[in-house]
Amino acid sequence: MSKDLEKHFGITPVEKSKTDIINPQVEEDFLAARKNLLDVIDAGTEAVKQLQELAETSEHFKYYDSLNAHLRTLVEANKTLMSVRTEAIRADKERAPSQKITNNLVITTADLARMLQNKDKDDKESSE
Repeated sequence: MSKDLEKHFGITPVEKSKTDIINPQVEEDFLAARKNLLDVIDAGTEAVKQLQELAETSEHFKYYDSLNAHLRTLVEANKTLMSVRTEAIRADKERAPSQKITNNLVITTADLARMLQNKDKDDKESSE
């Protein structure tokens, strides 16, 4: 149907642009930061498991305090990981020029009905 509208109105379609294009340097920085954070999270998860075993075995409050501190650090690292992506996108969008395309079509309902009737006639003629 859109091709028929293009033909009737004499318009050409506008290609959609990808709005989330990231500058290669920003993307590289993001990937490096993401990898580092994932490594920290993985190492922290292992440390938490070991601290949990120590705390349960010894039942000493210092191990529980240390476990608590490591858990807070892991939560913070996860929050940082989530914010890094947002910052990378925002930084790239600030550099990219914004484009706004507005397509307005102003016709009367009578014109639209006439075009649809002509289309129906064309369809009938082409099918016969």
